[in-house]
Amino acid sequence: MAVMEVSLPSGFTVDRDSLPSLEMSSHVKRVETRNGDTMVILYFDKVKYIYIYTHTYIYIYIYIYIS
Repeated sequence: MAVMEVSLPSGFTVDRDSLPSLEMSSHVKRVETRNGDTMVILYFDKVKYIYIYTHTYIYIYIYIYIS
């Protein structure tokens, strides 16, 4: 399992209504928020290895509000 923590800039909070769409991704296993919704933690089931000359990208869109 791999974990990615995304800290939002000061004055921003995550749009909690957008989080279920992240969990629908085949790459994301679980999504949590912390620190008053100013940090998003993404849990990935697995991370594939990357060949030297090819790249695998996973695009994650997190919608935020100015608080």
